[in-house]
Amino acid sequence: MRAQPYPFLSPDPDGGTAVLCVVQPEDTLAGIANRFGVPQERLIEANPEVVDPSRIFPGQVLRVPLIPPTLPVVRRAALEYVVQPGDSFADIATRFRTDMVSLAEANPLVDPERIFPGQLLYVPTVADPPPPPVAAVLYVVMPGDTLATIAARFGVPPSDMVAANPQVADPNLIFPGEFVVVPVAGLPPAPVFTLRRYVVQPGDTVESIARQFDVRPAAIGALNPLLAAIPGLILVIAAPVPRPPVPVSPPGFPSCRPSPFGRALPLEDDDTVFVPFPEDFRFRLFGNILPRGVWVNSNGNVTFDAGDATFFPTLDQLVEGPPRVAAFWTDLFPPGSPPSGGVFADSFFDPAMNGTRFVVTWDRVPFFFTEVFNTVQLLLNPDDSIQLCFFTVGAGDDARVLVGVARGEGSVIGNVFLYNAGSNPRRLGDPAAPTPQGDLSGRTLLFRFDPVTGNYRLLEGDAQVQRP
Repeated sequence: MRAQPYPFLSPDPDGGTAVLCVVQPEDTLAGIANRFGVPQERLIEANPEVVDPSRIFPGQVLRVPLIPPTLPVVRRAALEYVVQPGDSFADIATRFRTDMVSLAEANPLVDPERIFPGQLLYVPTVADPPPPPVAAVLYVVMPGDTLATIAARFGVPPSDMVAANPQVADPNLIFPGEFVVVPVAGLPPAPVFTLRRYVVQPGDTVESIARQFDVRPAAIGALNPLLAAIPGLILVIAAPVPRPPVPVSPPGFPSCRPSPFGRALPLEDDDTVFVPFPEDFRFRLFGNILPRGVWVNSNGNVTFDAGDATFFPTLDQLVEGPPRVAAFWTDLFPPGSPPSGGVFADSFFDPAMNGTRFVVTWDRVPFFFTEVFNTVQLLLNPDDSIQLCFFTVGAGDDARVLVGVARGEGSVIGNVFLYNAGSNPRRLGDPAAPTPQGDLSGRTLLFRFDPVTGNYRLLEGDAQVQRP
């Protein structure tokens, strides 16, 4: 069995097979050719993207064409592994739970007794489709690198560098050990990756890599046959879950709170934690209740007097339970949030309201054991109004969601809606009262206490909903 060409590079131009080598400090093309026992001309021909053979850089990835005979390539998905100091063929086979025969077959012209740091080996797994041809340089990010500095080093426009790396959401945020694409100068950018790739560094853990790229370990594991922090192992990194934009509040409404959202709360599944109000915060619930704080619950709501970790919202619990503000009461799963997400609480002085506001944000929290993420915010304002900001809500399968304010403790007083996830609203209570229609994503609701009725009325920037 022959080793496949790198899955995101063109094969050896002669139709043979090739291995990859990560350029080390002090390397030259002549030195690499000598190390692998191939003619330097062959090495240059196999890397047409290298415009000047005298200018290669540490971290650059080169194809090293292997000497004929060149039998038909049996394409296999392979874990790409960069040899580390002290590695042996037997060590690598043991580490990846394969045998030396299979490893040797996947790397036919590699001498098992003569491997060296920086050499790239293939660890075979399962069948794989043919790779597309690419005119680009692969580069492993070094400490201090940015896309701009890499572009300058290789003499390509920064805009081409950004265009060739759509997997990098923030051009100023790349990490040592990450693969990026350097387009060949003078040719249109040819994106290679839609997902990021990262060479595991000494000292890494799966958790630290996940935090670095702001994804969950499970999301990395779903894309890699082996999820392990083995130095030199190249991991495919899932795209992070982006934070949605802040909803635009209608005229006359207080603004929603942009990130950072404050202090992360240690909430697990179906959990609750008490958060005291700051001393300068004066908020009255239902016109006369002056609480000293709130219980923030995992499942998209806050309660007063007592916590409530109920994950399936019911009318009985709404009426009989503690006083509640349901921002998005449903079965949410904070541990499934990306590392920078979760549930947050904060208070801040808002000059526009001449007072302190208290805010709780469920940031990119998914429905229980799904990949459907929701970002919803609840603000308690110094004028006693209650504001809900829906950055984005997902369409969970059969998700039952309650939104609104409830007096609880045996009282039916309140203003609450029932949704299937973020749409199809039904009012609980007076059917003649206004109900916000359509999808909740990107919208803001404001509940203001009406002392005449002793209840909250709904305000929203929507003609279908009652205005002040």
